[in-house]
Amino acid sequence: MRRAAVAPADATRRGGTARSSFVNLSALALVLAGLAPLAHLCARAGRWHPVIGRTFRGASVVVTVCVLTAAWAGPGVPYLTVTGAVVPLALVGAAFDRASRERRPGADQQHRDRLRLLDAALGASRDGVLVTAARPTVVGLQIVYANPAFERLTGYGIDEALGQSPSMLYAEDCEADREKVRAALRSDAPGRFEVPARRKDGTEVCVEWDVVPVPGPPDGCEYRVAVLRDTTERRRLEEQLRNAAKLEAVGRLAAGVAHDFNNLLTVIGGSAALLDGPAGRGPNAARLVGEVRFAAERGQWLVRQLLTFARPQAAGREPLDLGRVASDLAPILARVVGPAIETDVDTPAEPVFVLADRGELEQALLNLATNARDAMPGGGRLALRVRAGADWVRVAVTDTGSGMPPEVRERIFEPFFTTKGPDVGTGLGLTTVKQVAERCGGRIAVESAPGRGTTFDIDLPRCPAPAPAPTGTSRTVLLAEDEPGVRALARLILQGQGYNVTEAADGAEALKLLEGGGAFDLLVTDVRMPGADGGRVAARARELLPAVRVVFMSGFTDTEPAVPGSVFLPKPFPPAALARATQHARSPHN
Repeated sequence: MRRAAVAPADATRRGGTARSSFVNLSALALVLAGLAPLAHLCARAGRWHPVIGRTFRGASVVVTVCVLTAAWAGPGVPYLTVTGAVVPLALVGAAFDRASRERRPGADQQHRDRLRLLDAALGASRDGVLVTAARPTVVGLQIVYANPAFERLTGYGIDEALGQSPSMLYAEDCEADREKVRAALRSDAPGRFEVPARRKDGTEVCVEWDVVPVPGPPDGCEYRVAVLRDTTERRRLEEQLRNAAKLEAVGRLAAGVAHDFNNLLTVIGGSAALLDGPAGRGPNAARLVGEVRFAAERGQWLVRQLLTFARPQAAGREPLDLGRVASDLAPILARVVGPAIETDVDTPAEPVFVLADRGELEQALLNLATNARDAMPGGGRLALRVRAGADWVRVAVTDTGSGMPPEVRERIFEPFFTTKGPDVGTGLGLTTVKQVAERCGGRIAVESAPGRGTTFDIDLPRCPAPAPAPTGTSRTVLLAEDEPGVRALARLILQGQGYNVTEAADGAEALKLLEGGGAFDLLVTDVRMPGADGGRVAARARELLPAVRVVFMSGFTDTEPAVPGSVFLPKPFPPAALARATQHARSPHN
């Protein structure tokens, strides 16, 4: 570290005039004390003003020392003689005339003692201190001072750093970080920011910068003092806290899912038991079957909600008439909210199409209806409106419930945030709604106030109407599914559509049927199967039957193979969904 050398007191009296530069470190003391903003305010208020340092008598090199006068200290502040090369400590010092010094005997010794104290403070500081200069004759910023902590933080020796640009701390591919540092070191305002820095050995360290501008002498130089703090350990601890919070959230999620699934299983198991007895032959049989179907649909929506949150890349979008979706959902909405709440669904007379996954869209609307129900425990009114513009379609869901205060409204889209108490709900309902809207290229807004109800507005981009589904007389399908129950259900649905169904219990059997000369118009296949996966089966089918249409089924929403013209159908699915998928599947030649 370059140090300021104190000259003997009589050296300043030769020739009868002062020929040395004297510095005062009060401004730097403020920076080290964490009062950098105060020092800056003093500078901006005119409390500090520049003085031109004098040159050293007899020196072989003429050195200009830039000093600052601490006007608030008043006359009589002691002197310090500075010798050597350019001394950056002079950036925050003060120079006074000889008469002031002579009015205060012993001031030189006091100032030397204070300098030693401040110099020790610099060396003992755990934070790096850096001073940069922007000179009119030099392109870019230069480091003109660094303390020992800077060397420990960055790995660069002080002699290595002097004269270099602060960008030495950042890799070439981190231009955004380099620009942030450059902008702060050229700004006239104090700044605090955090960016990762690159040490001399190539390792990365998190560094918080505290930058304060220091007015320089009238030579055009601009100086900045920066305090650098290593925040790597703090960031590590924060990451540990975030991970702990995630584990706690997963626990709340598991409790909420268990609560919801236990309710659904109670309905399914109880209804099945009653159907197996006398009630299965009585007038309540149809009602019990409806309860089982509704509970199964609720379970499907719950699973899809979890998958939507866990795997935001879920696919399966198609042109949908949003008014038709809302109208079809009206009976289910009424059942979800209960008889104490009046439901009103209003849709346009003409079809309005958006590109979305039907299951996700229905799930988003049901989530909003569930929230509305919980906000109206004593009953109320739920309105669902679909309105179309030239480029957008808006779905507005309005309730007459209790409304939300601002502090709740600001957090409602956060994952796992809930106001329903422990073990009730998953805290993912509105998060899922927001993800569905954004995945469709749309947006969501909310208006709410205590006692005034709540309105959610979902705006989705309008899309053209889909082309008519292909028609033809060929109705032969190869059904490949390794789960017997799913395969039996799909067979019944396809046969109900008029298809002649050939079944394969796994991928290997499907390949054998294809390579054995089977002629099929449609392939309905699971994605993950033993022997060969659905992607391989579909690729082989297209090689042998170029015009074959393909429908993929899977319980995993992130496994859709890339096959032109194919349709992806997530499990579980109702019969109508499989029927729609077969209609939308297309030959690559169409």
